Amino acid sequence: EKEALCCRVALFSFLFFSFFLLASPALRLGSCLFVSCTPSVHKQNTTKPLNASFVRNYNNTMEILSLVWDEPAGACWDILNCEPCCGEPCNPGAGLYCFACWFCCGLCSGSKLFAFSVDQDCACVNHVLPLCFCGICTQVVMRHNLRVRFGAGPAPEDVGGWIGDALLSICCGPCSGCQELRSVKIEDWNWLSEIQEKGFTFMVDPFKCIRESK
Repeated sequence: EKEALCCRVALFSFLFFSFFLLASPALRLGSCLFVSCTPSVHKQNTTKPLNASFVRNYNNTMEILSLVWDEPAGACWDILNCEPCCGEPCNPGAGLYCFACWFCCGLCSGSKLFAFSVDQDCACVNHVLPLCFCGICTQVVMRHNLRVRFGAGPAPEDVGGWIGDALLSICCGPCSGCQELRSVKIEDWNWLSEIQEKGFTFMVDPFKCIRESK
């Protein structure tokens, strides 16, 4: 019994000190972060300019990224909102049509949306070929055009707006694309109806890629 008791005490001591050795670096790091993030009475005056600068930089960053547009586009992370691209109100028929157009014929739907973003009829040379040969660049330009048309974010000539459009298109393409689709109507990317009404268009004048005003 004494040997068993000694073994239990030794095991408990080993587990306790092992936990202490593993947890103490994390505890020390947490305490350091807590202390450094908690302003003291003596440092109150020095932290106010830093907090104001942080808030200003945060607001500037949010404006450049243009994460949130007005309704119905909403926020770029609001991916569960499927209106109006899947019908108004959202319904299975319109949802399946939207899925089929973008999943099976994404090039055609994207070309039609690109043409709409510059107020032109969809044409092969003007809108299809740019997506074929430089899809990511066209996506950045398309987000810029739709954002300007929707009146969101910085002014069209602001370089910061272009940086935000590039970051969202490259780093968060699906969320950005859903936000763009919510900012337009179904007929604005419905290439099939345009083909049925106007037929195939090879090229339109002028060759326009960038939207300069709302």
